Amino acid sequence: MKFDPKFVRNLLFLYEEADFAGVNEKELFKFADLHNKSRRELLDTIAIMNKGETRY
Repeated sequence: MKFDPKFVRNLLFLYEEADFAGVNEKELFKFADLHNKSRRELLDTIAIMNKGETRY
C-alpha cells in the first residue's frame, strides 16, 4: 500500500469534526469510498496511525 498523507489529513479532519465523540464503521467506510480508497487501505492507514510509524 502506498501511504497517502492527504488521506490521513482528511481522516484526522473527519475525527475532529466528530468532536472526538466517535466515528462509526459505516461512516469510515463511506469516507474511504468518497476518497477512492478501499476498506483495506482505510484499515491499513488506521493501523499505521495507531502504531505511530513515521516510516512507510
